[in-house]
Amino acid sequence: MYSLRRTLAVRLSATMFITLLLIGLWASLGTYRILRNQLDASLSELLAFESSQLPGLEGVESDLSKRLSSAAPHVINRYIVVRDSSGHVIGANTPVATSLPLDREAFTRALKGETVRRTEGWRGGPARTIYAPVPPNRGGWAVFQASAELRPLNHTLRQVLFFIGGTVLLGSLATLFGASWLAQRSTAPVYEITRQAEEIDAGRLSRRITSHADVAEFEGLVSVINRMLDRVERSYRAQQRIVRDVGHDIKTPLTVIRGEIEVALRGVREPERYKATLRSVLEESERLEMISSGLITLAKLENDSYEPAYQEVDVSHLVEDIVNTTRDRTSSHPVSVKAATNVSGVLDSGLVRTAVCELIQNSQQHTPPGTEISVGVEDRGERIEISVSDNGPGIPEEDLPYIFERFYRGDEARTRTAGAGLGLTLVQAIVLAHRGKIIAKPNPSAGITICMALPKTPAAPS
Repeated sequence: MYSLRRTLAVRLSATMFITLLLIGLWASLGTYRILRNQLDASLSELLAFESSQLPGLEGVESDLSKRLSSAAPHVINRYIVVRDSSGHVIGANTPVATSLPLDREAFTRALKGETVRRTEGWRGGPARTIYAPVPPNRGGWAVFQASAELRPLNHTLRQVLFFIGGTVLLGSLATLFGASWLAQRSTAPVYEITRQAEEIDAGRLSRRITSHADVAEFEGLVSVINRMLDRVERSYRAQQRIVRDVGHDIKTPLTVIRGEIEVALRGVREPERYKATLRSVLEESERLEMISSGLITLAKLENDSYEPAYQEVDVSHLVEDIVNTTRDRTSSHPVSVKAATNVSGVLDSGLVRTAVCELIQNSQQHTPPGTEISVGVEDRGERIEISVSDNGPGIPEEDLPYIFERFYRGDEARTRTAGAGLGLTLVQAIVLAHRGKIIAKPNPSAGITICMALPKTPAAPS
């Protein structure tokens, strides 16, 4: 694990150090070239001046030495010699200049009329030298050689490098402190958001992240975390309700079974009384099995561990068959079907059958006897809509967003005729397994309609 704040500070400082170093090196190189060019220019100007002041052919030796020696080489670091065509020194502005080395290749090119620049070793250090042809009509004079030691220039360059290096070092240190401060300020909101998130536990799930929610860069993060907390809170509340209601729904049949068995064991009874007891026990056992099966099926569907068995299904025929079967089981609620013909799709017929049965059973359980139930099938192009409507008392609008939650009941009394409380949740899970949509809406007159919209062909997982 590494620290983002330290990493930002180090990387920014390293970047600035490398940048300043490259700038310093480039500035040093530029300074050196400028100083050397200035030196070359001054040597060229000196040669031009000396050439214009040299005498004619008469009095060559004495006039040459006298003229050249006036250049004050020990002060201005300029050494001049004049060579004949063979390279011998025939005049110098100082005796020291007579020891200047001779570059034969540059000397030869100067004899041909070129001006040549060279850097040579002299007197234990580098020297900059210019070879230039002597103007015509100067007797035996052939080539001017003007030199200047580079030690003063290198000393100046070292001073420049010293100041540039100091600038780079100070700039890097200042950047390090600035980057550390900037990194600390940049990551401080993350620590504050983390601190607020750590304070949210099971007992305070209603709290939300408020720190830096108005900062553009953190607005999205805070919003995502708060939406996640909303889902966590809803899931936690639902889990609490599930545990409470499952315990209630399981305890009730177990209590009934225990009571029936205890009564049956108190003495000898007629066979019909035993049969009645067994039928009661069987009914409660089926109730327990229904709760267990519903929870297992829900777990598989919601965890994507159940893959629907897709096949071509005649939905119109399937729904009509379900309605006919329902009519045979109960006559307390008249059930009608209004299905368009030749409506088919690639679906899991078993799951669709379960969903439609659950919707019909839900209407039967939550409406008084005699309430009409209508099942419809419509072709909507790329999807099939299956709806179940009744004209019962309906559901309050404030309860509609919650009716698909596990064990939800608008009636807090949770009467036993209300079922296990998993029917609509299971229907929703089946619809979502088909990548469809389910909605519940009140009818204009009375009752409620629950509509499932299922794709005709299997949709790719999102």
